[in-house]
Amino acid sequence: MAEHLSCEDAQTRILTETGTQKMETKSRNSPRRREGRSHAERLTVELPTGTLTALKIHVAQRETTIRALVTGLVQTALKEKGKRA
Repeated sequence: MAEHLSCEDAQTRILTETGTQKMETKSRNSPRRREGRSHAERLTVELPTGTLTALKIHVAQRETTIRALVTGLVQTALKEKGKRA
């Protein structure tokens, strides 16, 4: 007989079996907030093949997150643009 799991339990099982860490989610029905983080809007970016893998390796080697890396790069670029304007 098939095992019945909630969507979240199924997702957790898949992530656990693949060795992927589950990220906390925030929805209107279940607000969750990570410590030290401000509210953020969601941005989806399509990357060329292999780039996401390389990015994941890059952030893992530096013990940071994709969010922290991208945020820092954007802030630096905006500051540089402000200096040139």
